[in-house]
Amino acid sequence: MSVDRRLRAGLHAAAYQLPTDTERAFANVVTGARRQRVRGRVVGGVLASAVVATSALAWHELAPGDRDLATAPAPVTSPAGQYVVDVPEPDRRTNDVDMSGRWLITLTEDGSVTVDPPVGFPANVDGGTYSAKRGELRTDLFVGGVCEVTQATDPVATYRWSRTADGIDLTPLDEKCPGRQALFDAPVWRGVP
Repeated sequence: MSVDRRLRAGLHAAAYQLPTDTERAFANVVTGARRQRVRGRVVGGVLASAVVATSALAWHELAPGDRDLATAPAPVTSPAGQYVVDVPEPDRRTNDVDMSGRWLITLTEDGSVTVDPPVGFPANVDGGTYSAKRGELRTDLFVGGVCEVTQATDPVATYRWSRTADGIDLTPLDEKCPGRQALFDAPVWRGVP
């Protein structure tokens, strides 16, 4: 056998035998990789737990508690409710109709207006409708009764409204009916509990 062939055979046999130091180093790499995966999972779990705990604490601090909900005012989007309105002495603007006295006015969530006039009120009182958007209230109350409909005037009135401590306040923006204005422009619309 030639030298070349013997040399190749020896190298080939030696290639399949790893020295013990190389095997130990390979085992250390595999074990280290396992440790690294376990360490990564533990660190990830600890970080996730910390995020959950921090979120819970932040939610507890930032979210309103039960005591805050009881005192927080609800957002006002509608003037709906029942109100007592006292119209002072007869108003010269109302011509023939005396609007003075205590009125009970109900504005419902569905947009209807009902009125209970003072005892002895001489005119026929039918209900009406209203709509409220962006702080403005439009109504057709008293059309065909206290407010006579003519071609020259619009039977619908527009008022600016806002909530007060004990009711609502109305300010005329576009009103052509003096009788309705005497009622709607009364100093106080007190809410009925």
